[in-house]
Amino acid sequence: MALRIISFTVVDRFQAAIRNGKTAKGAWEELQKVLAPKGKQRKYSLIKRLYRLDMQSGSSLRDHEETFDFLV
Repeated sequence: MALRIISFTVVDRFQAAIRNGKTAKGAWEELQKVLAPKGKQRKYSLIKRLYRLDMQSGSSLRDHEETFDFLV
């Protein structure tokens, strides 16, 4: 049942990852590998994006904070 719920709520481009996991736990772990990698490349990419993050003119500090939170 849980595997079915996961498959119905995940967008099409991530369905392949779900199919690799035979159980709900397996599907969840496959999604984590795809969506939240924790390797050095991910860390480097995040740091690079954070350094390049500039506050857009005309936007509020709240908008800038939300953009930052989304990245992190």
